Order: sequence, then C-alpha cells, then structure tokens
Amino acid sequence: MKKTLQAVAMITLVGILGSSGYAFAQEFEDLAPEEVEMIEHMRERKEKMRKKMREDLGVTEEQQQKLEKHRGSHRGQIKEYMEKMMDFRDKLKTELEKAEIDTAKVYGLHDQIKVLENEMADHRLEGILQLREILTPEQFRKFHDKAGKMMGKSGRFHGVHKSGPGEFMPKRP
Repeated sequence: MKKTLQAVAMITLVGILGSSGYAFAQEFEDLAPEEVEMIEHMRERKEKMRKKMREDLGVTEEQQQKLEKHRGSHRGQIKEYMEKMMDFRDKLKTELEKAEIDTAKVYGLHDQIKVLENEMADHRLEGILQLREILTPEQFRKFHDKAGKMMGKSGRFHGVHKSGPGEFMPKRP
C-alpha cells in the first residue's frame, strides 16, 4: 500500500511540475528576468531527470511516444484540477476570515474540496494504471523504486507539501 502511495505521489509530482511549467509559459512576459531564468533552469533540470529515468529504465522509442502522449493528456487534467482546488481553497479562506462565519457555507466548500480531492486521487490512479500498461513490469518496478527513493521515508516529496487554509475548522452545525 505504501509503495502504491509513493507511486501515486510521483505521478502527481510529474503532473504538477508539467502543468506548472505550462501555466508559467503563458505569463512569461509578466515575470522578472531572474524568475524566467529560474523557470528555464527548472525545465532543463526536469528534462535531464526525465532523460536519465528513460535511460535507467531502458525505455524504447515506442514507449517514449506513449509516455509523452500520456503525460500531455494527464497534465491538462491536473491543471484543471489544480485551478479548481485553488479556487475552492480561496473561497474557503475568504469565508474563514469573515467576522461572522457561515458554517453551512464553510462546510459546503469543504465538502466540495473533498470531492475534488477524491476525483484527483482517481485521476492519479488512472495515470498509474496507464503507466503500468506502457512500461514492462521490470521497468515499472525500477520506476517505483526510484520514486520511493526520491520521496524518502515520509512518503512525500520533500519541500513540496504546503498546508492550506482551513486548518482550524469550526464544528459542524
């Protein structure tokens, strides 16, 4: 189970990193030169990591094409989920910061966030299952082992986790 969660987290990180690069590309003109440089550096680093992973796994050209197609479709959906999640969290934060809290509205937003989190988990699992169809069992095992090492014992990528609003929820009515 823990290894499955590690693989899910790895797929999520790959999707998030891919979608964040796309989002930044649309707003390049609004960024400071050092921010653009940092983004370009991160993209180069990500591509080097992908290339090394492909080499380590012995990915064929056909598999590479399937992986690119998979990543492209997965990335688009992850971007949509992340945008919705940020919207719900912003709305929840706004509600929690009000002088008088409408607990029904707060819990309604919280419930929407939980539904979206479940949808995202399902999407991650679908991505893993698709990845398993592309890679051989040995390649997937190696990928899984490498992902586990990147995540460490905590089961999370270090430095990625950020707590959001709503840490202190009022009691349900």
